[in-house]
Amino acid sequence: MLHIIGLLVFKVYIKLISLQIENASSLHSLNSALEDESIQSVLVAQGAKPSSSSLEEKGKFVKLITNFLLLESTRYVFEDFQKGMHTMGLLDCIKEHPRQFEEIFCAQEQPLDANMVDLLFRIEYAEEGTRAREKQERAVVFWRDYLQDCGGIKYLTFEVVNFISVIFIFGIQFY
Repeated sequence: MLHIIGLLVFKVYIKLISLQIENASSLHSLNSALEDESIQSVLVAQGAKPSSSSLEEKGKFVKLITNFLLLESTRYVFEDFQKGMHTMGLLDCIKEHPRQFEEIFCAQEQPLDANMVDLLFRIEYAEEGTRAREKQERAVVFWRDYLQDCGGIKYLTFEVVNFISVIFIFGIQFY
């Protein structure tokens, strides 16, 4: 779970940098956005030079980054998932009996509530008595209040909670 959240935070971060690239109004601001270490690693992995000589290239960079986010970064996670499902023949069993496994994996009769979502996370606090710990405890109170406020939402799905969690976690980094 922590790996998935980390991947989502990374994707949100890359998306923010992509917006900087897309909205660059000068060659200097474009190259400044391209200097980000994460962006450079994405562009190098895509076979592109991580700097620009023309403002017209910003569309190319956004396209390469989007390709990475949507296709390349998720492919390896999916392949690992498939390998894991293949262990002990589970993947083959799913392929043979898709209807039965659909009920197991896809049926969600019970909507998520605040307590269920709270149980998904394990809080790792800083050392007791530190300023960081105080900030973390305040953030957790805000998080739990937010979950209680969401309790009235009829169709609170895991995807929605996951997205909101990423925004919340990403925001805590700057709190």
